[in-house]
This record gives sequence, C-alpha cells and structure tokens, in this order.
Amino acid sequence: MARRPLFEDRADIRYFLSRLARRVRSGEIEVHSWCVLTTHFHLMIRSVTGDLSPSLGLVQNEYVRYFNRRHRRDGPLVRGRFTSRLVDSLTYRLRLLRYIDANPVLAGLAAWPWEYPFGSARQYVLGTSSPWLDRTWVEAEIRARGVRKGSFGDAYMDLTRTKSAEADAAFVSSWLKRGRHGSNDLDRLVASSPPGVLDWMLRKSALADGQVPGLPMCDLPSVRAELAEYRTKATSGVSIGRGRLADHALLAEVGLMRSMCGLTLAQVASISALPRTTTQRAAQACRELMQSDPEFARLISELGRRALDRCHGTDRWGA
Repeated sequence: MARRPLFEDRADIRYFLSRLARRVRSGEIEVHSWCVLTTHFHLMIRSVTGDLSPSLGLVQNEYVRYFNRRHRRDGPLVRGRFTSRLVDSLTYRLRLLRYIDANPVLAGLAAWPWEYPFGSARQYVLGTSSPWLDRTWVEAEIRARGVRKGSFGDAYMDLTRTKSAEADAAFVSSWLKRGRHGSNDLDRLVASSPPGVLDWMLRKSALADGQVPGLPMCDLPSVRAELAEYRTKATSGVSIGRGRLADHALLAEVGLMRSMCGLTLAQVASISALPRTTTQRAAQACRELMQSDPEFARLISELGRRALDRCHGTDRWGA
C-alpha cells in the first residue's frame, strides 16, 4: 500500500465488495469468508476456473481506478500483487476462518467478530448474508457437528470461537510465510492417537540440522500450557552432556517446540533462555529418549496430543 488507508469510508468498502460480487456472478470464484478493514482485507475463496490471479487482479485494479477517481489522486494504491496461499487442510481452514473473523477484534474495532459490520461473521450470525457469499462449506461443517440447540447463528459462534485470537493470528501468519510444505500432515496428526503423534515426532526429529522442520502443527502457547501443567508433577533428571542435567519437562519442551511448533534451535534457545549448545544437546537427548525410554515416549506423545487438542479446539472467546 502507498502508506495510506485502502478504504476511507463505507462507500469504498461497498464498491470493493461489488467488484468481488461481480467475479462471483461471472462464475470465476466462490467467497466463503471475508473481512474488510481500513488498511487491508482478507478473503477465503475458491477459484472455480482454477485461475485465481486474473479474477482477483481485476477486482484490485478496478477498485484502485475507482479509488483514485473518487478521491482525486493518482499513482499506485497497493504495492504489487495480493498474497494468496492454497488451503488444503480442513483443520487449517477452520483456523483460518476464525482468524479472518477475529481481525476486527485484534484491531480494536469490535469486541466480538459478529459485531463488526464489514465481515462475513456478522452475516453468518445474523442470517443476513450477501447473495454472493457461499455458505455451503460452513453450513456443512455445522451440520456435521450437529446443531443441538439455538439458531444457526449460535452454531456458527460455537464453530468459530477461540481461546486466543493472538495465537490464531500467529499460527496463520506462520503458514502464510512458509508456504504449504507439510500442510497435509496437519489433519492426520490432529486425528492421531498419542502413539501416532509419537511416530510423527520421531520422523520430524530426524531433521536435526537447526532449520525449520516444516509448518507448525501447534501453537507455542498450547505447548507451554501443557508443559506448565506437567511441571507441577515430579520429574527425573537426565544427563544432556558435560555433566549437565535436565528434567523430562525441559527435554519435552525442546522436542515439542522443534517438531510441533516448527521452531529452529536458535528460536527454541531464545524462548527457553538456554545456551544454543545446551539446546542442541537437549534436542539430541529428547530424540534418544523417545526411542529408548518408553516412559518418556509416553509422556511426550501425550503432551503433544493434549497440546493439539488445546490448540485446535473451539473453546469460548476469553475463556
């Protein structure tokens, strides 16, 4: 953007949405979720024709011409092409839906997503959807979970409530920055039992070169919350080299941050306030114990399983 708001008032937002609706009516795209703020917008869309760039490029170009004409300015309004990423994980799609809805809350524009007038969350909850909003996928997800009581709007709020909008934003941001390598693992991992989680962690722990081992499967707050609960229990000392001792909780922390959160050794060292060499030894000790110590393997797999539940659940806002 050219260091200025992208949308100055309701008229700007309405025109942008009208351009988006035109592409829907032409059969080029489906819009499943959207939110427009002052400086940017978020869309969850499907390309019907398989050629997304021309469709959204046309929306963007038409809007820029309108904006410059209406506000009597010239020159570029946006910097380059929009950013888009393939969404091929149901778990991530649900997380992305919550993230899009939460943007006005994170920006301080509303207390709840459904209170903000320029987003699909309000339309889903109040039942006032624009004709061009495709509700098919969201409604299918709600039906699959069973609507026990209340209206569709209540069911939508249950589907999209989250423990932490900030954690959702950090998780989605990491996926947007890193592309989609490893994204197919997420749905399988979330559906796994603790032994399945252990098997996945053993495969990931083989990437011991200090680089980011693919996409994060879990956010850091969820991992640390589970570790905090475990630390209230007694732990045993484990040698990690040169006479230094660590407890099982520390080794599990390093292992989970590396595999589940997709962090580098340098990032793990910084978060854990450990020297880099100690972190490396802890990572090595974690790998060895996962393979040789059934009790530790059970511990780390159960911690990982509970962290996944905590991360990808849909508990109430602010709970």
